[in-house]
Parts: sequence; structure tokens; C-alpha cells
Amino acid sequence: MNRKIGMLLVAVLILSLLITVTCIPLVMATQYKSEVVKKPLLFNSSEKNIESICTDATSIPVNGPVIPAGDVVIDSATTNGQWIYLGYCDGSITNGESQYWAYDAPSGTTQTYTYLQWDNASNDLDLYTYDHNWNSVGYSYQVNTNWEAVQNTNAYKATWYFQVHGYSITGNQSYHVDVWAWVTTYDGQATKTPWSGWWWPYYDNPSYEPHLYDTNGPMQKYDSYVINGGGSNPGSQAWEYCNHRTTDPSTNWFGHCHAWSAASILENEPTASKTKNGIYFEVKDQKGLLTECHFDDPTGENFWGNRFPYGDINDVYPQDFHKVLLQWVGSNSQPVVMDTNRDVQVWNYPACKYSMKYDPDLNDPSKTHVTCTVTFVSDGVDANYVGAQTFDKTYTYYLIGGISNPTGGMWEGDSINDHPDFIWRPLSQQKLQDCPLDYNTVKQIIN
Repeated sequence: MNRKIGMLLVAVLILSLLITVTCIPLVMATQYKSEVVKKPLLFNSSEKNIESICTDATSIPVNGPVIPAGDVVIDSATTNGQWIYLGYCDGSITNGESQYWAYDAPSGTTQTYTYLQWDNASNDLDLYTYDHNWNSVGYSYQVNTNWEAVQNTNAYKATWYFQVHGYSITGNQSYHVDVWAWVTTYDGQATKTPWSGWWWPYYDNPSYEPHLYDTNGPMQKYDSYVINGGGSNPGSQAWEYCNHRTTDPSTNWFGHCHAWSAASILENEPTASKTKNGIYFEVKDQKGLLTECHFDDPTGENFWGNRFPYGDINDVYPQDFHKVLLQWVGSNSQPVVMDTNRDVQVWNYPACKYSMKYDPDLNDPSKTHVTCTVTFVSDGVDANYVGAQTFDKTYTYYLIGGISNPTGGMWEGDSINDHPDFIWRPLSQQKLQDCPLDYNTVKQIIN
């Protein structure tokens, strides 16, 4: 081979290699810019002007992120929760400029989605996102589009930041950013919802009517039913008047809330008036008799906490509160009863549903903060009410150890002074000692 031909072959080989090498980044550039050229920008956050997004977003869609064509969002439908729109920002940026924005992710946040858009696709903007410590958590820098989007699938309650960077811009470019958070909830619900009923106060005052001992009330009707059936007067009205009545205003909260709670859990709800042995029993009469029948129901080991003033003012402890809800309402799908008042007065309500949000502690990895909303069945209804009227109370606390079987915890926020005093669940109906009311006779009336 002569020297000219050899030199020609070498030149052809070098040219082929150059063409191959230069073609690689050109192919990649059809989708994204080279990561060698583009990487998250490092900066000192204390030197940057950081603005908060606008949270007055009533005109923005709230049913989930607006997903641009070509982007993929991890499906969250398999998890209890919802996308919550957090807000937006509008800005104008020049070539090489960066602008920084902050937003607060709410309790229960497990994902965030940040969507940047502008009108001129020939201009190139980039989007970078950061956690509460300014660690990079994601970035998007496509070419030949007018949008960038970043989804963070490991988000939590904290202040988060994002950066809009003008990578290649002619003149000024206005932009708009929307931010969503996926809030995950952990829910439990009883299969049977207890029914609402009256709490049948002891206090003999017209403002506290009706009472079980009233003339033509449930107990007197029960006595008349027994007499009309050929029996002797059992004296249940007289007994109730002597044992479950007070004229002392300081005890005006005395009543049958615990007995109604037990009855509403263990008994089917009376829903219609009926006449038996010539006696007309309204729904309230039937519910009142069932309530009295469950006045002394046992709980066995199904009792958590101590009634005030016994025990620690902080019990029931949050870890026990948490585990009872998970076990009974969550796993067993059965309601429990809570005294929602932690001082001397007792106000029992059946708890039939909960929804929990978990948030990590940013300084102590052994702690998990919990926001728990409990749905209670109310006794603040007309005595003839049929159905279940409910209300919610939200409690906050932190747990130590695993969330399914925590070993410790403390109440937080308003819940330090407003948390359940004790929790319990009735095992079965048990006759109140000395009360002449007979459970089987009551069941005959109702059934």
C-alpha cells in the first residue's frame, strides 16, 4: 500500500469517528438538553429573593394537576387521598435569570406536582425543585416545548421551593406556575353506624326535657304496658324518678349518654311508632327504654384511659387512642365510645369513623406527627330523630415507634387540653341493679 492510499484510509476513518461522536448529542437533543451542560444550579438561598406563591386560587381547577401532553404523573387513585391545589405564581424572566418561589405543603402531603408554562416555545425556560433544606429533588429542562413539570413522589409537610430559570430567552418571557399536593389519608369506618338518640338528662328542668321519668314518658308507658298485659305495676317510673333525677344545677350534665352510646352500638334502631297492649310507643319511648336497659353494660378489658380525676391528665394517651382506632374501627370495622371531655364532666359519643394524615418530624426521625379526624354520632337531636347525625373532631399528636404499633407519644396543639378522657366498648347488655325494667319485656315492645 503506498503512502497516499494509507493516509487516505486514515482520514476516512477519523472522519467516520467524528461523524459518529457528533451524532450522539444531536440525537439526545431531540428530547432533552445534555446533562453535562445542564445540571441543577447551586446557590446560596440566603442571597436570593424568594417569594411565596399566591394561595388565593379560587378560579383555578382543583380536581388535580393539569397534565401537559407528553408528561406522565404517577397514578394516585390506588391510595386514599386527593390532589389539592396549593396556588400559583406569575412572573417575567430574562435570559440567564433565575427566580425563586416557596410554598407550604399541608399535612398528609406525599407528592407534589409543579407545572411551569409560557407562551413562546422558541424561548427556553427550566424548572428546578428543592426540599425544605434546599436539596435538589427534581428538575425539568426539555427543548422545543412551552412547559416544564416536576413531580416529587417523596414529599411531606414542609416549606418547599422551586426555581424558574431562563435558559435561552430573547427579550422578556412571562410565565405561570401551578402547584398541587397529593394528600394521602388513612381511613377506617365501622360497618354499622350507631344511631342518634337523646341523652335523657337527670336534671328536672323544662329546658332539659324530655326525661325518662316524665308523666306519659317512656317509663310510665312501660308500666302501663305491663299492667295492661295482666301484670302488676313494676314501678319503673317511680324508680327512675328516685334514682335518676336531680334538681342541683351543678349536676345538670348528669344523664344517660353512656347508656345511649352502648344501646346504639348493640341494638337495632327503632324507626317507627307502634301500639302494644293499647299503649302508644313513639320512637323516643322505644329508644329511651333501650337506653335504660344498657345503663350498666360491662366493658371487660375494652376500656382505655382513666376517668378524670383518676390517672394522668394526659390519658387516654395518644398511642392508645391511635391503636384503638386502628384495631377496632379500622381492622374490626366496629365503633367504640369516647368521653370527649377530659375534665369532671363526661360526654360519651360513639366513634364510627376516622381519617388520619401522617407527617414526618423534620428534626427527629423517631417521631411521626398525626392529624386524626374522628366522626362521632350525636345525641344532640330531637328524641324522635331517626338516623345518625354526626360531627367531627380533629386531634393532633405525635407517635414514637411504628405507626401501626407505637410505643409512645404526646398530644399536640389544641389537643393537649382537648382530647378524649377515656375510650371503651360495651360487651353485652347487662341489667341495672334494682331497676325494675325488664330487658326481655322491652324487646317484646320494640320487636
